[in-house]
Amino acid sequence: MTGRRLGRVGGAARRVAAMSWRDRATLAVAIVVVPAVRVAVRVSGFGPTAARLARWSDTAPHRMDRREARAIASLVGLVAARPLVGASCLPRSLATWFLLRRRGGDVVLVIGGSDRVDSFTAHAWVELDGHVVNDVPDVRDRFGAFDVQLPRLSGRFG
Repeated sequence: MTGRRLGRVGGAARRVAAMSWRDRATLAVAIVVVPAVRVAVRVSGFGPTAARLARWSDTAPHRMDRREARAIASLVGLVAARPLVGASCLPRSLATWFLLRRRGGDVVLVIGGSDRVDSFTAHAWVELDGHVVNDVPDVRDRFGAFDVQLPRLSGRFG
């Protein structure tokens, strides 16, 4: 390995070593969930994948702190940004939505689009109590939200 690559690996290892055990556990789950969601969206499509994740994550809702939600979203983002995973905004946001729901966060997956003069761009992000947790705060200003209704937490299956 080159010195530069070793430096990146060492930096990542130091960052993981500095994490709490709970964050390490969440990161380990994200390492499995993010690529699995990416493959599921590609193979089955958005609708069936979202329905399956909703069923697997339905639990009794509880008040979730935005800092906790952003911390989990950040861990998912670390995994999604790795070149081997390469998850775009939709699988990254679906994985974030799933993991936050499993912790009882009544989060909303938002899908929107931006119709520019020369092209159309779609984007996905997650909100908790109307606040964006896995993207920049003004993402709604750049992308109009579509009316995508995914199930809210009910606690029926959890």
